[in-house]
Amino acid sequence: MATRRRAVPDLADTKAILAELRHHARPDAKAKLARFGIPGDDALGLAMAGVGFALMIFAANKVVASGGTVLVSPWWLIGSYFFQTVGELCLSPVGLSSMTKLSPRQYVGQMMGIWFLAASVGNLVAGLVGGHVDPTKLDQTPTVFIGTTIALAVATGILLALIVPIRRMMQGVK
Repeated sequence: MATRRRAVPDLADTKAILAELRHHARPDAKAKLARFGIPGDDALGLAMAGVGFALMIFAANKVVASGGTVLVSPWWLIGSYFFQTVGELCLSPVGLSSMTKLSPRQYVGQMMGIWFLAASVGNLVAGLVGGHVDPTKLDQTPTVFIGTTIALAVATGILLALIVPIRRMMQGVK
């Protein structure tokens, strides 16, 4: 069996590459982004995920406009995965670290459990939303992506508005 070269690295390779780039870029960016801290990283993560879903709106609209006869480029999906991976790299490690830093010592294990519980509930909600989309009705697809993008934009806006109060509550936490 002949081997073939992958045109695009798989998701695990992409996450490893982006994590390494973020690690090396972070010291330079730290001076500019230091005033945002943990809530700023979280807001950036939500915004990046929103950009990933916004890309899919355009791809879904192309498919719907053609009545399902046109195949769109896989680069739409690759771009979406890219932004969602960047968002996850901004949110996940920082969020988990903040659970250990901000919780009282006796509740660290419970708070980390709540972090993972929240992730599982998010996956449940995503499955429920996706389960209501009828694959025979293409016109529903852009609506789902639009709704998700709007929800992420609102969540990003709320978190951005709360950066200053959260930073005040986090005084002394590094």
